[in-house]
Amino acid sequence: MANASPTIPRVLALAIAGLTLATASALAAFDMVNERRSGLPTLAGPMTPGFALSHRAMSLIATHVQGDDGASLALPKDIAMKARDHSLASLRREPLDGAALRNLALLAQGEGEAESAQELLLMSETVSRRDLRTNVLLAQVFASDADFPATVSRFDQALRTSSNARREILPLLYQALAQPEAQGIVAQMLARNVNWEGDFWAGADSYAPALPQLAQLRIGRAQAGFVSTPRDDRRLLRALVKAKEFASAEALFDSLHSRIETQRGTIRNGDFATTPRVGAFDWELRFDSSLTTDIFPAASQLRIQTYSDGGGLAARQLVALRDAQYRLAVRSSDWDARDANALSIQLNCAEFSASARSVAIGESATSLVITKPAADCVYHWFEIHVAPQEDRRENSLKIDAVSLIPLAGE
Repeated sequence: MANASPTIPRVLALAIAGLTLATASALAAFDMVNERRSGLPTLAGPMTPGFALSHRAMSLIATHVQGDDGASLALPKDIAMKARDHSLASLRREPLDGAALRNLALLAQGEGEAESAQELLLMSETVSRRDLRTNVLLAQVFASDADFPATVSRFDQALRTSSNARREILPLLYQALAQPEAQGIVAQMLARNVNWEGDFWAGADSYAPALPQLAQLRIGRAQAGFVSTPRDDRRLLRALVKAKEFASAEALFDSLHSRIETQRGTIRNGDFATTPRVGAFDWELRFDSSLTTDIFPAASQLRIQTYSDGGGLAARQLVALRDAQYRLAVRSSDWDARDANALSIQLNCAEFSASARSVAIGESATSLVITKPAADCVYHWFEIHVAPQEDRRENSLKIDAVSLIPLAGE
């Protein structure tokens, strides 16, 4: 692997080691609290003697983990012998004690016997595939060997086993997706409809470097019929937009909203026939104490209500403008002459800072040519603005349709 920066296996190994240390430390703390309360060693608890011995050995090992990554053991010889004796005694009494095998693997690892440690962990896994600590230790071993399929397989086993492990392991999957070889493996895993997929998408917006890969994964799952929550899809889309990954965001939006076709031109849902689900490339609506905006699909209308001197941005959506000039059309069947120039349309480049292009809407049916503000900018915010109406305490504006059609296509 490259030496210029921390490799994915190294990152995974460090993170998994931290998780392993945390679980081991928790077990040690349980033992100490139990002994303090009862005055008896933990092995005298309710477990059978064999299992109690292996847990006692685990406590001895956990108190001697060293290093920032929690990956090295510094056991005094007498403590190592005691932990080994406890584990072997446990196996003699309980041959299927996976924890005892895991303890022996950790001891072998601490002595630099990596091959023996891996064999013992695989034996422990055979005894119990649902053991969380064994799974994360095996993931650590395979990550250090750059065996990504085996690493992800152990992640999957751990995620299926424990919902508590998900907040530790899922971020590792997001990080790993930055590697091309990881994407197909994770896609195949999700295709099995794993029980942790909902949690996976709930946090998918949290790791910016892998957002385009996560978008591709989500597109594939949408095509397979998987339905996430609108909240999770909205968060992923917003994260993509914030990271200026507009092409990925647009592709994801279209995969989630096949029912929302772009009417002739570039505006989606320009006839206001559907309620926006996730925003971005559909309408994002303002709602506060001075101005409220809503869509009424039954009436095919966008309605803007202003209070007192409320005004400003009322609704917006992202549009991809690849031509230079467009025909803008705005239509309202419920127009008050006093509303002349109360509405305006603004185009703002979303990719970089540029001067906005603004046009006033002066009548119930407006059609005019508009040039996009920056020739080399594709993605723009298409915004509907309302001017404050100081002479009226309340004002209601209704729009029936908006369209933006390339002039060359007319």
